[in-house]
Amino acid sequence: MVDTSTPPTVSFAKRIEESAALDKPVRLVQPLVDALLSDRGRADALQGMWLGHAVHPLLVMVPIGSWTSASVLDLVGGRDSRAAAQKLVALGVLAFPPAAVTGWAEWGGAGLEQRDKRVGIVHAVSNVAAASLFAA
Repeated sequence: MVDTSTPPTVSFAKRIEESAALDKPVRLVQPLVDALLSDRGRADALQGMWLGHAVHPLLVMVPIGSWTSASVLDLVGGRDSRAAAQKLVALGVLAFPPAAVTGWAEWGGAGLEQRDKRVGIVHAVSNVAAASLFAA
């Protein structure tokens, strides 16, 4: 018999989407993001209108790739790779703010439902936590 139960990751994501407790953080952040996007030219630049594609997915590759590579070097590279791993961590930390700002620009754009904004808040907090740990 095939197990048709919902995978735990899907159940977790649905609980986030349905969590009204996240509406308060959404309301607190929304005015800041609205201010960020108040200038149409800045909003278009941050949302990638000039590229014809959202910029956020492109920019997140740098911190994710840097931190993943640094972690691999830490695990298998030994002492000889320590300097390279530290440089990769620093690159990821430096690349994080532009990726985050473009993420907020996508979050604040038209068309997101409340459930999407809830997931976005959790996504942002998780990424700030990760960036803070790498920076430390």
